[in-house]
Amino acid sequence: MKADLAVGKEAGWSKIFHIVVDRGVWAQLSGKARAVYIVLHRHVDDVTRICWPSIELIAREAGIHVRNVSAALAELERWHLIKRWRKDRKNFYHLYPADKLKSLLPQKMEIR
Repeated sequence: MKADLAVGKEAGWSKIFHIVVDRGVWAQLSGKARAVYIVLHRHVDDVTRICWPSIELIAREAGIHVRNVSAALAELERWHLIKRWRKDRKNFYHLYPADKLKSLLPQKMEIR
C-alpha cells in the first residue's frame, strides 16, 4: 500500500515538473527556489495539495540558510507555483495541481 502511494506521488510530481519545465519556468527560478519547491513537494498531501513544514525544516532539507527560505517562497508565489498563508502561528503552503498550473503559467517562455 505504501509503495502504491509513493508511485502515485511520484507520478503527480512528474506531471507537474514537466509542465513547469516545458513552460520555461524552471529555467527562470533561482536554485534556492527550485530546492524549496522540491522540499514542499516531499511534504504535500496528495489530496489537499497542502503542506506545513516549518521554515527551519525547509531550510535544512533544501540545504539553504533559514534567511533565504522566505525569498525563495516569495519567488515561487510570484510564479504562481504555490500559495502561502499563516494561521495560528503556522505557515501553510498550497501547491497547485497540474491542471491548475496549466492555466496559471505562461504558455511558453523565452529562456534567458
